[in-house]
Amino acid sequence: MNIDKILSDEYYTFLENNHNVAFYSLSIGLEEYFETYHQVCVYLSEYERDDKEKINYKAEKNGIGYIKSYLNIAIHIQHFFELETKRLLEKEHVLFAVDDKGDPIILNKLLKNISLNSEDTKNLKSVEFSEAIDRLKKLVENGILTDEVAILFVSNYKLLKALNNLRNTIIHRGKRIMKYCELDDFFSQYVLPFVRDVLNCHYYRWHLNQLKSKGVYDSICKIIDEGKKATISYSKIAFQKELARCNLFVYKSNIQKGKEKEENIKRIIARRLSPHLDERYIKDAKCPCCDNKTIFSGRDVIGFDIDELGDETSTVGGFQIIHVPIYAEYTECGLCGFTYNDFIEIE
Repeated sequence: MNIDKILSDEYYTFLENNHNVAFYSLSIGLEEYFETYHQVCVYLSEYERDDKEKINYKAEKNGIGYIKSYLNIAIHIQHFFELETKRLLEKEHVLFAVDDKGDPIILNKLLKNISLNSEDTKNLKSVEFSEAIDRLKKLVENGILTDEVAILFVSNYKLLKALNNLRNTIIHRGKRIMKYCELDDFFSQYVLPFVRDVLNCHYYRWHLNQLKSKGVYDSICKIIDEGKKATISYSKIAFQKELARCNLFVYKSNIQKGKEKEENIKRIIARRLSPHLDERYIKDAKCPCCDNKTIFSGRDVIGFDIDELGDETSTVGGFQIIHVPIYAEYTECGLCGFTYNDFIEIE
């Protein structure tokens, strides 16, 4: 590869219409949201279940995985709505989706419906998302755009602005993330209801069926239902997130729920389990996700404690500092990876 040509057309190609980058982004964002409990589950316990402050503290203190998931959530959920907003604008006219202070030659071609060449297309400057939202709002409010998706977007104007802010606060300086429980509040009360409404529009029928076939749509609906309650149970939301996460794994791995052959189960478990875990198989327990009897209990080191003991052999006063490992108990399915501890109650 010649680095001097990296900005040329030679190394790039246009995606075919069947490659829906916007939906790919939405899928990534949702998958990463479903990951958030899994990333911090060993640090949570039943003692934090009803204490928002403690849940946030544990998630933030031990949240390297949570930060990674949050970054993908903020980028990809916003990216879906940015691309779709610009698609709605461009569908009416390409000028609505580009910077009107661009090249006057290109502007002249667009005004006169003259086809653009590859160089023109490369030089088109897409409008910023915040400006695109404002343009969409004006076009809908003045009856120029009547598409049901455009109307739905505009009715959620403040939420689109909030999603843009969510992305900007982590992208530009990388110093601020939303707290764990507040992210659940935001998704259960605003983001997921909006996503569900959008996907129920006729244009997204195929995408909706994809979510249903992957086994995550029911969990989305149950998380939304939990968000409507006066007191939200982060334990119940965690269960649904983990269920959705593992249903995606089951779908991708083509695992047959409750019907996997014994030899397949042994092979997959052998590959998944770490030899360093102190595990005990619970042969009679069915996995809440894949319905196979593949549940085992495990222990993971989550930190060290300091024990100060008097040194009885010394002629002078003193202390020994002994590092005692702290273990967290959890339960995992060796087949689909469904993982939980006593923070969540299995339904």
